[in-house]
Amino acid sequence: MNPVRLPTYESRTTLTQREKEIWSLLAEGHSNKVIAQTTCVAEQTVKFHLTRLYVKLGVTNRTEAAAQWWQARAASWQCCGNSIYTPFCPWCGAKMSVVGAVS
Repeated sequence: MNPVRLPTYESRTTLTQREKEIWSLLAEGHSNKVIAQTTCVAEQTVKFHLTRLYVKLGVTNRTEAAAQWWQARAASWQCCGNSIYTPFCPWCGAKMSVVGAVS
């Protein structure tokens, strides 16, 4: 199995709130149709957001995007109420300097 590439700081800071929301729903295993219904947008709009999200995360499919999301959630660092794996919070882009501390 290939290691999961984590998104760069620059790409995460450019994620829109909608992209973050869709990324989370995707990682929970929801279909595009369910994501569209949950976010009150057209299914085609979800596909558009996913395409942009894949580019920003440097992935090619929903499985890789979900793996990045879950890997980020698996670690013990805390920022904006979310556990993260990387030195940068994938939700708000804050740089983590020490476990639990945001700089």
